[in-house]
Amino acid sequence: MLWLAVMPLASEKNKHGFRTRYHVGQLDQLSSIRSGDAQEVDETYQVTHLKGKVQEQAEKIQEQAEGIEVANNKIDELVEAKEKQRTLASVMAFLKHQGFTG
Repeated sequence: MLWLAVMPLASEKNKHGFRTRYHVGQLDQLSSIRSGDAQEVDETYQVTHLKGKVQEQAEKIQEQAEGIEVANNKIDELVEAKEKQRTLASVMAFLKHQGFTG
């Protein structure tokens, strides 16, 4: 039995960043579709797809890192404010002990 096959070739960009053209030809067996060029295109698609996923994850990680940095800066500000408050309270206690009234 002859099968008519449409095999993508990597040459024109599609939504995944590939450039695709199609080669139409007759195949002796359906299993021949996964040979040579088609398998290479599939592997290239998979690699490109995975690279895209890695890039998405890297962007998410970067956003999380930026959020963590903002939170850490806020924590530092709060710690400094608390230290100033303790210092002021200590000075006030010292002055009160010395007889000064506020």
